[in-house]
Amino acid sequence: LEEALKLGCDYVATGHYARISAIASSWAKRSGVEGSPQKILLRGLDKTKDQSYFLARLSQYQLDHALFPLGKLTKTQVRDIAHQIKLPNADRKDSQWLCFIGNIPMSEFLKKKLPEQQGDIIDATGKKVGTHMGARFYTLGQRHQLFLPFKAYVTATDVVANIVTVGEKYDEKLLSDSSLLTDRQGTSVKNNINCLCKIRYRSEPVPCHIQIEWNQAKVIFSEPQRWVTPGQIIVCYTDQEEVIGSWIILKS
Repeated sequence: LEEALKLGCDYVATGHYARISAIASSWAKRSGVEGSPQKILLRGLDKTKDQSYFLARLSQYQLDHALFPLGKLTKTQVRDIAHQIKLPNADRKDSQWLCFIGNIPMSEFLKKKLPEQQGDIIDATGKKVGTHMGARFYTLGQRHQLFLPFKAYVTATDVVANIVTVGEKYDEKLLSDSSLLTDRQGTSVKNNINCLCKIRYRSEPVPCHIQIEWNQAKVIFSEPQRWVTPGQIIVCYTDQEEVIGSWIILKS
């Protein structure tokens, strides 16, 4: 964005499936928030491709200079347009990778940034069942890259002691009724409110209750959620699909 502004451009357009509204949000109206209308980030029209979760940390300044022309289209419509104007990649398969790391597994990307450090994989009883090359390379619910002779899922990681704990997929330790949050982005979320939230990109928004205290907050889920992972983002929405705030998950 900064480079674009230096070149005299007014906006940066991207291919993300999300929308921006320039009118005051319905949430602000219901909450009695005064002031000039702000740019509001909304979910993309194609819910199977919606990328508002990835964009929820954008500031008002960044939204003021952003355009998402695909946000009101479905992926099928985009492909139809690509065929009409004879783009060579009109039939290219959808990418399943994160665009900023390329076509490599996340673990391989992390190994380029973080040194490997061998440690123990243990089960719920504390028994060693295998070894790993760094607890920082694993996340809750992960089942790949464990290289164990039985099916298991990561139920806990201790990056200080460099220990990975595994268990069953439906281990109760993977369920959370609530979570502590930090590093708030967005000012439209008022204290003690009911809204919807996403704890990961592929999940659907679920009902929750937010309690705010300074820069920290607590989210209480209407139903226990699986694999609520510290360090990842939680994004809050209205029932009108508007992004009203986001936090980093501090503790599940």
